[in-house]
Amino acid sequence: MVQFAKRIAQRLAIISAVLVVAAASQLIMPRSARAADYPYFVLDSINSQLCLDVTYWGGNGAKVQQWGCNKSFAQQWYLSNGMSAYDPVLGIRDTWFMIKSRTTGRCLTVDGASRNNGAQIIVVDCNGDYYQRWAMSYGIRGYTTVALRSLNTGKCLDIYGISRDYGAPAVQWDCWKPIAGPNQSWYQRFVQ
Repeated sequence: MVQFAKRIAQRLAIISAVLVVAAASQLIMPRSARAADYPYFVLDSINSQLCLDVTYWGGNGAKVQQWGCNKSFAQQWYLSNGMSAYDPVLGIRDTWFMIKSRTTGRCLTVDGASRNNGAQIIVVDCNGDYYQRWAMSYGIRGYTTVALRSLNTGKCLDIYGISRDYGAPAVQWDCWKPIAGPNQSWYQRFVQ
């Protein structure tokens, strides 16, 4: 009976912490910066301070890389068609989105639906399949940070080799434990 009471107390503490963070986010984040107001965002790498960018303005199959942040449409993204599903690694239910390029509306995709570390991230026409679905884990390294996990593999969107170079490719890779690595963590900044 004591163990049961301890588990209930732990769960209530977790729920309370989540509610405090959710309430604080409504108070701290200015109304003008909320996703409902500005659905477009850029992802700025914590490791390199470079932004997630589509090469060649996002033709079908265009590679995704990191590049100097310039807020061009090639660096702007938006969420579409969230669905609930179990995380293939963590075994928890999460919301999985298609992440679309503002330039073309094409989806962030693991090339060839690969399940391997190092598989290139590209943009292609959206079909809603698992290899085009991503969960966004917020607060990985602070209030405004996010890591993206693939529904197909549970792996994180990663910049290959922890590179800080312009043009370094975006790939999928096992998420660092216990939190995403600096090359897997992004500042999400909303733009008009």
